[in-house]
Amino acid sequence: MHENNVNISGDGEKTIKQSENEIFAHVSRTLASRYEVIYYVDVNTSEYRIYSASDEYSNLGTQAEGSDFFADAVRDINTLIHPEDREMVISALDKENLIKTIDRDGTFELSYRQILEGRQQYVSILIMYATGDHSHLVIGVSNADVQVRHQQELESKNRTFNEIATALASKYEVIYTVNTETGEYNEYSTSENFRWSESGYSGTDFFSDTERNIKTSVYPEDYPMVADVMTKESLLKKLNAFGKFTMSYRLVIEGEPSYVSLYAVKPSPESENIIIAVANVDDTKKVMYDVTHDMQTGIYTREYLYSKIAEMFRNNPDTEYYICYVDVMNFKVVNDIFGTEFGNYAIKHIADWFRENLSHRCCYGRLLGINFGICMPKDEFDLQKFEDRLSKFILKNEKAEYHILVHVGVYEADPETTPIPIMFDRANLSLSTINDEYKTHIAFYNDKLREQILWDQEITAQLRKAVEEMQLKPYLQPIADKEGKVVGAEALARWEHPKYGFLAPYKFIPTFEKNGMIVEVDRHMWECSCRLLAKWKEKNPDLFISVNISPKNFYFFDVVSEIKKLVEKYGINPANLRIEITETVMMNDAENRMQILENFRSAGFIVEMDDFGSGYSSLNMLKQMPVDVLKIDMKFLGSSDDSDKANIIVRNVISLTRELGITSLTEGVETQNQYNTLNDMGCILFQGYYFAKPMPVEEFEKFAGLTE
Repeated sequence: MHENNVNISGDGEKTIKQSENEIFAHVSRTLASRYEVIYYVDVNTSEYRIYSASDEYSNLGTQAEGSDFFADAVRDINTLIHPEDREMVISALDKENLIKTIDRDGTFELSYRQILEGRQQYVSILIMYATGDHSHLVIGVSNADVQVRHQQELESKNRTFNEIATALASKYEVIYTVNTETGEYNEYSTSENFRWSESGYSGTDFFSDTERNIKTSVYPEDYPMVADVMTKESLLKKLNAFGKFTMSYRLVIEGEPSYVSLYAVKPSPESENIIIAVANVDDTKKVMYDVTHDMQTGIYTREYLYSKIAEMFRNNPDTEYYICYVDVMNFKVVNDIFGTEFGNYAIKHIADWFRENLSHRCCYGRLLGINFGICMPKDEFDLQKFEDRLSKFILKNEKAEYHILVHVGVYEADPETTPIPIMFDRANLSLSTINDEYKTHIAFYNDKLREQILWDQEITAQLRKAVEEMQLKPYLQPIADKEGKVVGAEALARWEHPKYGFLAPYKFIPTFEKNGMIVEVDRHMWECSCRLLAKWKEKNPDLFISVNISPKNFYFFDVVSEIKKLVEKYGINPANLRIEITETVMMNDAENRMQILENFRSAGFIVEMDDFGSGYSSLNMLKQMPVDVLKIDMKFLGSSDDSDKANIIVRNVISLTRELGITSLTEGVETQNQYNTLNDMGCILFQGYYFAKPMPVEEFEKFAGLTE
């Protein structure tokens, strides 16, 4: 955007900044009790701030604020996260995929291991939009180990009278604090049903008031027992002997008997004070159900599911289990087409499906949003039966009928070595292996996937060193004109690994595309190419290098500004560093991407569109995209050199580019016949094994006549 289109005064900027500070402070205060670290991230710019409520996290050396959360996250993950979990976390924090997930599910949550103060600790991360604001993400990081230690510290401190009373208040409806020497007491009640004491909230003689009140409040059959226990002599005898005492009996509440539980405790042997707490067992059961069961579906909540699965593992050590991660792939479509009411019905229907199709030996619950979890004995898992049922998962009511696309990732449980949240994460990871989402509904986490994850983690951890030591380097594939003269080259990343030798691109490029590290690879290739062009400009000032720009780059930084700085740094002509993009760049935010390409051209760069014809390229795209060079893939001609239809199409595409003022470049040229045919059609530039394969820089320099 040009500066003269922006009209924000200094006061306006100050007001916006102040507003953002207030929002950030509010978010931080709200979440501080639950999370050690809160990130507040601008979705559009990736700028962020950190609020840390934990000394452990404050001392890690991470930035308190920054201009690029996602790039900084990759850096910190490679330093702070357990090596086995790095790839998973980097993949999860890929900006494009993360935004899609949150748009679809509302929230995203992940468990992983982090190295804090030299110790391995389990961490959970929750990501959501700020309330009513889809331009900011709120990210909370909670450390389960820290919380456990905090709880232990509280328990060790909660030995004073008032602290124990406070701790009991969350569980009991009424609490009495009683001075046994004077008889004075205070009553604290959180329930209208238990405000039956005529003495109100305080009194001067607890035992006399209790003797009077229980005559009318305790169920007649239980009165003799309660009257005997609640005398001062009897109760203090029990407390002096054991420190605490419990008893169950019935109270008459609203004319009906209700079971209650009484708990009495003496904080220390020398204490004059005691605490007596009473809870309605019937109400407690209801509260327990509300806490452990999902409100919408009635099945277990995630936390309670984890605890029940752990219980299953303990009680059945000889039984082998599968952990299943269930994901509804087309839920957003269901919501968009039929509305949220039908979407809510779909979620309940899935829970009912579990009840109807899973036995009592299985355990299931709702993990988050439209994701569910199942723990199932292996001997009950019938792959074909479940595939058949999932393929026919039709949802219908009086208003609509729709096929729900359910995918299930399966992990073979290993409770001795892997925490339950990590098992579910791995089951979820297996879903990425499903290629045909309509034919295949179930995927298994296996050794091959595990090996791929370990490989991904290994090469990701080594990338920085590979760049610094020039293990990762450009190989150049020559580009020739109609006379066969070398006029340029495409820079292609190759890795000469000290342990594994020469790594083909398919061994590392897909990994870095997936986890976002392709951004670092591209940056390295850009700088290497600029350095070469600066070296060559005296001998051949017209020679160009085409560099690739992955779609991921557009999410991390201002690509145009970044490349312009490199061109200025090395003092080269922008036209000599050609910008190569693929049609996939335009699949998200096409209007903004087109503006970026226009900015490149305005700065003097030549823009090339790669792989035209290999995907879903259209003439409409050709009309709209601001490109200077169209790279036509030879795959478009098919396997036969004389395919009449393909030849007609290619001839007309070349003719069309000429009329549009676009240069045609055919890549993948492998034979003399192909070269002659394309030359006759009017193609301008050529690239492929017919001329030369990608080669090291020194070899290219000889090939292009730059050196002897």
